[in-house]
Amino acid sequence: MKDLIFAFSILFLIVSSGWSEDRVQNHFNITAYGAVGDSLTNNTTAIQSAIDDCQKQGGGVVLVPSGVFMTGTIFLRDRVCLVLSPGSELRAIPDISVFPDTEPEIPGNGNIFFRHALIYAENANAIGIRGQGTINGQGHAEAFKQKTRN
Repeated sequence: MKDLIFAFSILFLIVSSGWSEDRVQNHFNITAYGAVGDSLTNNTTAIQSAIDDCQKQGGGVVLVPSGVFMTGTIFLRDRVCLVLSPGSELRAIPDISVFPDTEPEIPGNGNIFFRHALIYAENANAIGIRGQGTINGQGHAEAFKQKTRN
């Protein structure tokens, strides 16, 4: 509970301090890493590379521009803010086999939905997701329903 209160306190400090991605020096556009917003291409590696590079260079903004970017699980890292531009969409690939089985340190109720995440972060500091884009987990997709029933 203390961790949750601390997280909300930090979030309040960031918001109240007027933090803005415009003030951040490091910007990483996922298209510079080969991501294609055509609603067909698997962009998992490109998006993760942008996130990893951002973290290695001290943190900053990973920008998702306009387009539909198909992806498997992406792992947020320390000091990385994922920014979804207007007209952008991160859309889960409707194939659960591209989502690794993540075992959280704090267990859930055994529900498989906690183990296959579109965006995952654990023990990460100063992370965020902002913007006017869409995150579409495709929870309605038949490929997910079949696997989770077993």
